[in-house]
Amino acid sequence: RAGARGVCGGLLDARSGQIDMGGRDAWPSSGTQQASWSELGLHGHHTVPWGDLEGDVVGQVLDAVVRAAPDVLRGFEPDCVRVAFENMRGRTIRRGQTLCGWSRDRDRVDNNDGAPKVCVILGSSIIWHGYKYTKEDRESLDVELRPGDVLVLHGPGRSWLSAVNGFEPLDGAADSPFDFAHAWLLDHRRLKRARPEVYESIHSPPTPVPGSPEYKWMQFSYAVLGPSSASDGTDRLVEVSSGDAAAGGGGAATAKRPRAEEQSATSTSWRGRGESYYRREGGEAAAPAGAAGGRRWKSKAASGSAGRFEQNWVEVAGA
Repeated sequence: RAGARGVCGGLLDARSGQIDMGGRDAWPSSGTQQASWSELGLHGHHTVPWGDLEGDVVGQVLDAVVRAAPDVLRGFEPDCVRVAFENMRGRTIRRGQTLCGWSRDRDRVDNNDGAPKVCVILGSSIIWHGYKYTKEDRESLDVELRPGDVLVLHGPGRSWLSAVNGFEPLDGAADSPFDFAHAWLLDHRRLKRARPEVYESIHSPPTPVPGSPEYKWMQFSYAVLGPSSASDGTDRLVEVSSGDAAAGGGGAATAKRPRAEEQSATSTSWRGRGESYYRREGGEAAAPAGAAGGRRWKSKAASGSAGRFEQNWVEVAGA
C-alpha cells in the first residue's frame, strides 16, 4: 500500500563494518534514494492497518481461511497485516541450519496468549518453518510451505520457538519481487493496550541507527510510494532512508559476499507432545505418513498452486 513504512537492510559484519546487501551496489549513508521492492537488500518488513488496505483480496483470503477453520478462527477479526520479505541472493540454508536463528513469537500479550494468527505464504520458493520447545532441543517439527499455503498458528503452538530452516527455489513459479514473504493477518488490539512499546516497534519501527540492537539486520527505513513504472504491477517504488544518516554518522554501507551461517541445532525429528497436524478444507485432521519418524512434513499444495489459498493451508497447534 502506498504510504506504508517499514525497515529493511542486509547483514552487518560487526568486525569489518560491512553490510552484505546481497551483491547489489552499496546505498549511500546520507539522504534518500528510490528503489523497487526487488532492490531492497536482503529483507525487511512493514505493517498496514486493516482499514488502509487497497482492494478486497486480503478480505477474500480471510473469508476463505475462516471457512476452512471455523473451529479455530470463529470470531477472529484482524486489525492489521504485517508483511515480512526475504531475498536470498545466492544464500542457502543447509540441513541443520536456520536463516536467522530460533526465536519466540514476540507479539503475544502474555505467556498465556494463544490467540490465533494467520500467515499467507507468498513469493517464488518453497520454505520450511521449524518449530521446537527450547533452543537446546536437537529435534524440530519442520513444515513445508509453498506460495499460496496458509499457516494458522494458535494455542500452545504460539509459545514454541520457530525459524526458517529450509529454502528451495520453485521451478516455474510466477514472477515475484521476493524469494518469499509472509503476510501475517493479526489482531493487535489487546497487544496495543497491554504492551504498547512492543506494539509501536512493530507498527512504527524507528529508523535503525548504528549501535541499536536491530542494526545487525536492518539499516534503512523505507516508505512505499506506488507502483514501479518498469514493473507489471507486482513491484513497487520505494523511498529508502539511511539509518547512518539519522545518527549523524558517515561512510557508505559496503556490499560483500554472503557469509555462511553458523551451525545450529540439527533438525531431524519431532517428539510427539501436543497436537500438530496438517489439515485440508472439508477433511479430517491427520499427520502425514512418516511424520513420527522425523521427516519434514509436506504441504498439500501442488506446484503452480499459488493463490489457491482456500484449499491449501497448514495448522500448527498444541494440545
